[in-house]
Amino acid sequence: MKTIICVYQIRNLINGDRYIGSTKNYKARIRAHLNTLRKGIHASKSMQNAFDSQGEKVFVFEIVEMARTRNLLACEQRYLDQHPTYNSAMIAGPGRRGMKNSYEHRARISHSLIGRISPLKGKILTQKHKDRLSVSVGKTKHVRWHVRKGLWSIDCELCARSLKEYSKLKCLTLTTAERKRFRKSCETSEYIQKSMRAA
Repeated sequence: MKTIICVYQIRNLINGDRYIGSTKNYKARIRAHLNTLRKGIHASKSMQNAFDSQGEKVFVFEIVEMARTRNLLACEQRYLDQHPTYNSAMIAGPGRRGMKNSYEHRARISHSLIGRISPLKGKILTQKHKDRLSVSVGKTKHVRWHVRKGLWSIDCELCARSLKEYSKLKCLTLTTAERKRFRKSCETSEYIQKSMRAA
């Protein structure tokens, strides 16, 4: 049986409040919403509260617009721009995009992490592992310092190695601005090296 790709809404018949969503499989998504609502664990707390107090019968599931996969999120965003009551995230997309945590929520997260035990606590590392970590951290610090200061030495072993490992830049914890500077430095240094070899 063909799956339905669409933008849908869950509407409260009493007050007209809505939840907007999009899916590539309408029937499966409706089942998922009903399961979480019945278990009391739906992501939309306001809709969960209404479901618990008013009951399942006051909610209807409706297809708002049929869509193709490539423009599904754009269609959903048009309806989210109308600010439906039950949606907590107002940007179409997976996960928590466009969702802002309240100060209280951020404080609860921060408090829950206090005293958290590191997964490495009590773990005995071999000397070889320790040496590798030391070299890795030292190399990253060295590269970050050179990127920030714009100091690149062809004679420096770490700089030369960093130029060769340009494709592995993701393993270095650099900010976007630092990555741009690093890329520019790589291009300049490679150009200088080629020029020197040619001379």
